[in-house]
Amino acid sequence: MERRIKRWEHEAVIDAMQDRLDRAPKSMRVRRATVEHPFGTLKAWMGATHFRTKTLAKVRTEMSLHVLAYNLKRVIAILGAGPLMAGLWCKLRNRRNEALGNITRLMRRELHSKFRAQFCN
Repeated sequence: MERRIKRWEHEAVIDAMQDRLDRAPKSMRVRRATVEHPFGTLKAWMGATHFRTKTLAKVRTEMSLHVLAYNLKRVIAILGAGPLMAGLWCKLRNRRNEALGNITRLMRRELHSKFRAQFCN
């Protein structure tokens, strides 16, 4: 009887990571401490039990909203509300100008094509 051993194609990456962790076990403690706080906070906000929605798409949306709220609270805590609002207004103004530029270009193209159709035949 022949014995076969199967390995995942990316098993070497996992082995290399495990070797690094074996050489520096404190790095995993630091990583856990860094990552666990946001997830603990999000779980506490959510009620630490279940998502309120059903279906994967709705759960993704709910989780995205929780993460967005967490990130906004962090930015406000670090920078303050004033700089955050200034940055948002600047971004909004740039997008508005970009959108107006796109609309203007589309209108020019449309007018140009109508002009050509009317006068250049």
